[in-house]
Amino acid sequence: MEHLAYARWVAPNWIKADAERYTALSCRFWMTYIVADCVSSVLKLKELGRRRGKLEEEEQNGTITDEEASTKRKEIDKGVKHQWLHIARCAFFTLPAINWSLPKWERDPWLSEHVVNGLMFAESVTCFYQSVCATKN
Repeated sequence: MEHLAYARWVAPNWIKADAERYTALSCRFWMTYIVADCVSSVLKLKELGRRRGKLEEEEQNGTITDEEASTKRKEIDKGVKHQWLHIARCAFFTLPAINWSLPKWERDPWLSEHVVNGLMFAESVTCFYQSVCATKN
């Protein structure tokens, strides 16, 4: 759909489709993906919480060493941080996706271009930071 919309803007005489409509429809599917992605991160956070609880239980029982517990705790904390950053990225994407999902988003936008660009910039910075954090040991 985005390709059709892009082609309409690039070659308006060749394609008669309503580019704004197809982009809005595409962004509605993108919004569905964002919501599912956010729910996935919340479920992963719940699982990491269960793993942390199990780790604390193992520590109290003495079934693992302090070194093993420390290693596992760092791994869990890294996963939690990654998921929270991912939720932040989804939040930054949400308002632009809603804006672009509206029927007249180009002619009568809900958000100003500066707000949309600011949110998308914040998402890209968060993504970069998330990538840097993921590569650290």
